[in-house]
Amino acid sequence: MIDFTNVVRIGSKQTYNGRYYSVYCSIKYQEGRLSITGVEGPLSGGNCIGGCGQIYDHIKPISRYAKGWNKKLLDKFIELWRLYHLNDMHAGTPEQDACIARYGVKNMDYRDKCQLLEDHGLYEVTLPDGTLYKYGESWLRRDVPEHVLDWLYELPNTDKNPAWTL
Repeated sequence: MIDFTNVVRIGSKQTYNGRYYSVYCSIKYQEGRLSITGVEGPLSGGNCIGGCGQIYDHIKPISRYAKGWNKKLLDKFIELWRLYHLNDMHAGTPEQDACIARYGVKNMDYRDKCQLLEDHGLYEVTLPDGTLYKYGESWLRRDVPEHVLDWLYELPNTDKNPAWTL
């Protein structure tokens, strides 16, 4: 996949006093790295009405969907955002992460994760290229599947120009 940037407007949310504001996301794929950020109600002065950055926990529910968007599309977008955002910054291999997800507890710190992996024989593993890797010693990259990149690229472009996006 070629590098791309796609700005999307998912729809509008409503404030407590009934004012509507748009929710935008910027999707950037550059040199094998995927970054997705969002902004709720960007204002021309650089502020915003809601949150900005990793807002996937904040953007539901949408009061009014933008053209081409619906709940099903938004749910899939959020799922892919969670899975592949910053795909080049993983502390563990898929096997190490699976062990932590299965046997760990929420909000474990780094030392606890290392101990858990040590207990399960996964603290130091052999990477596909034959090198030994200790959990967290560097950032590991996981390629984003081509079909996911195609899907993100094909999302409906914004139908309104935002004051700014990330």
